Amino acid sequence: MRLIIFLSIVVFSNALAVVYVRQENRDVFREVVSREEQRDRLNSEWGQLQVEQATWARHDRVEMVAKRDLHMIAPSFADVMVVQLRERYRWLVTEERNPSTCFFRVGTGLYWSAW
Repeated sequence: MRLIIFLSIVVFSNALAVVYVRQENRDVFREVVSREEQRDRLNSEWGQLQVEQATWARHDRVEMVAKRDLHMIAPSFADVMVVQLRERYRWLVTEERNPSTCFFRVGTGLYWSAW
């Protein structure tokens, strides 16, 4: 009789443990689905922001805003000056044009890009 009562308690406690673990599993699954939906929304928003940034940063738009709002103009050929570098300053520039800087090197001259 004691054995039956003990085994009944063990079976009942196992049943409660199964119910508890299933409920925890459901809660975690809901959290995972919620986070995946949030990730998808954020990825979509990130893509839209990248497209918007690309649109705002287009060269022709930047040039138009510079001319219209800042009253900037491109320098004429006569206004462009070529600066010759001394040998000790040659490390400032590289052979390739670097679009993130205003200076680029052609031959032995250092040119400043007005754009």
